[in-house]
Amino acid sequence: MRTLFILNSELLTSFFMKLKYRTSIAIVSFAIDVTRLIGGLEMIYTLEQETSIIMNTDIELITVSATANLLSVHRTTVYRLIQLDPDFPEIYEFKFGKRFNKDDVLEYINSRKSA
Repeated sequence: MRTLFILNSELLTSFFMKLKYRTSIAIVSFAIDVTRLIGGLEMIYTLEQETSIIMNTDIELITVSATANLLSVHRTTVYRLIQLDPDFPEIYEFKFGKRFNKDDVLEYINSRKSA
């Protein structure tokens, strides 16, 4: 069993998102221990179920422009939605630019259509 120590769950998600634009991770018997430093104390959480969900899904990252095209709005509207709408998908910042998870954007669109 391999163990990966990461500071928090946001970094865990970010770690898997940075692997590739589109990735399908199939790792057998791989448990991840997430280490959180809270007030100098180390607390270890095992996230077997959460990571298996992440590992078994394809993650496709799309640019802000592609997100604007999916929403049929201008890029500035996307940035406004990031600031004003708490339900808007999280944006991931990389050295090469900002990206959204395409599935999160599609889920956001579908939730707005049903409302």
